[in-house]
Amino acid sequence: MATDLAYLVQLAKDRIRDESGQSIDFEENGFRAINSTLQIWNEVHDWPWTIKTQNINYNQGIFEYPITGAIPDFKYPLTLKYYKPPMKYNEFWMVSPLRFDSAYIYADRFAIKNDFGRQSIQIHSAIGLNASIQTATDYNSNGTWVGAGAISNVGTDQYEGYRLPSSVSFVYNGTSGTLTNSTFTAVDCNIFQNRGNIYFYVYLSALATNLSFTLRWGSSASDYFQGSATTDYCGNDFIVGWNIIKISWSNIPTTVGSPNAQEITYLEMTMASDNTNIGQVLVQNFMVCENIPLTLTYYSVNMVEAADDGEQTQTFQDATDTDDFPLWSGRWDVASEAFTDSVLQILFWMTGEYTDFSIAMSKIQDIITPLKQRYPSQRRYPTMQIIADVNFQSGGPNGQYDGNPDW
Repeated sequence: MATDLAYLVQLAKDRIRDESGQSIDFEENGFRAINSTLQIWNEVHDWPWTIKTQNINYNQGIFEYPITGAIPDFKYPLTLKYYKPPMKYNEFWMVSPLRFDSAYIYADRFAIKNDFGRQSIQIHSAIGLNASIQTATDYNSNGTWVGAGAISNVGTDQYEGYRLPSSVSFVYNGTSGTLTNSTFTAVDCNIFQNRGNIYFYVYLSALATNLSFTLRWGSSASDYFQGSATTDYCGNDFIVGWNIIKISWSNIPTTVGSPNAQEITYLEMTMASDNTNIGQVLVQNFMVCENIPLTLTYYSVNMVEAADDGEQTQTFQDATDTDDFPLWSGRWDVASEAFTDSVLQILFWMTGEYTDFSIAMSKIQDIITPLKQRYPSQRRYPTMQIIADVNFQSGGPNGQYDGNPDW
């Protein structure tokens, strides 16, 4: 039979000979013990029933993508592969985030990065097209950038840029302003239409409340596509400094008139906020990238699924939802016995039979060790491993140290 919360509770009652539930309230202490055990199991092993996949769209030239939020149950990566495999190769190499930029030997590589509690995945692929629509390194070298509304004093900053050496600068003072270039050389973006994203870089000298950017790109002021952003491309709040803005062209944007994607010659960026004086702002490098779908296979932290809507969570959410079930239900039902025995160890500690929680933890380790051997972790990359084997006695006569350690 399939395992659900009601079945786990019944097993626990049977083990402690408490069929009527008189000594332990399984809607209170017993429920807490079950959820505590789920968390312990999650910490001590990678279980096969928590393996999941998630598709990520890679854009050539953009090397970092959010995990927290986009993949909220992420625990540890297993593989990253092309969704549509190329002819000769498919899998990415995992490297340290500290070596991601310098690991040129791996053209297809990824790393898991942690910054201030936010996880992201760094990706470099040998595949993918992108194109520059307007470099925005000079206000009038390829067409002319013109400001209106809250945007004034449009010029060139020859010394400050994000990936290019200079940028277009302006002063923002008001609540809404536009920066427009309608005279630059036409760019063919037809291959990216409805299957890519547009990016540009913005430097903010001060923060603003309710700050947003709206971009229009097309053939003219009456024929354009339009999209907006209220966060940076990873979904984070804007910062003082350089921000990467993303406008989706894969989710069909607002279309006005009849824009010709083969001849993009019109850009209009609208900047809006509640603030009246942000000061100097820099913009640079309006580019478009095609989506390259990748499949990330990873261990999830989720262990439970709701019976009514299929939502997966780390623990059971309500003791009365007795038809919710652990993810091992069905194919891995054999795990229920070991799990129930683990729950009992937590209950024995809660009821005072164990005075030290480490006793319960030790017994749980003994219970699940055979199960871990039956379902070994499929991690291919250890979190960290340092091995030192230094033999100071080798190399010299009679085993004496000769000044050349073997490492």
